[in-house]
Amino acid sequence: MLSELIHKHSPDTLYIESDRHKFRADAKNLFFYHLNRTGGLTFFNPIVIACNFTNQLLARTGRNQPIKTARVDETGPSLSNLLAHDFRFISGHVEFGFHKHLKTASSLATIVRQPVARVTSEYTRDCMRTGQNPREEEFVEYFRNKTNQNRMCKLLHPQAYNPSIVKPDENTYQAQNRGLEDSLAVIQNLKENFDHYILNEEIPSLL
Repeated sequence: MLSELIHKHSPDTLYIESDRHKFRADAKNLFFYHLNRTGGLTFFNPIVIACNFTNQLLARTGRNQPIKTARVDETGPSLSNLLAHDFRFISGHVEFGFHKHLKTASSLATIVRQPVARVTSEYTRDCMRTGQNPREEEFVEYFRNKTNQNRMCKLLHPQAYNPSIVKPDENTYQAQNRGLEDSLAVIQNLKENFDHYILNEEIPSLL
């Protein structure tokens, strides 16, 4: 009944029912591909808070199997450490394909954003960090920089990251194919390989 009500008023919302009847081993790990300036923290933070709260409850009942979370980037755990532990939720500014390092299957999720809005947000953030006021002519130059163009396509391209050429003891979070920008391939990749993806502009309607 609840799922029907949600679908009626918000047909694009994915409603996930309780899986308490399932065995823990049946549940996949969740891997969140966090793209810069897409609002990913609105997804990341609540999950981490929920996991921490659950761990507190588990500790009170004497259980010693906490739900482990990890944020993978240059300052996060090494790849070997990531593989050595059972992290239930992993998030990071990494390229598609990184999840293939993991020994267990993962549900994939990401948030995408209207490209011009994303690069505008990235530019204003960089201005804030450097203490400069945004200027139209500087933004045009920023936008024309190839490095700042089609970032989401480059990160979510199905061939962006090849884990087979990375050694487990390396902290390697960079893509080997940053030049791939085929948007149609990315859209197909989202449809075929991601369990959950949403447009940034749709997030307010879910809150």
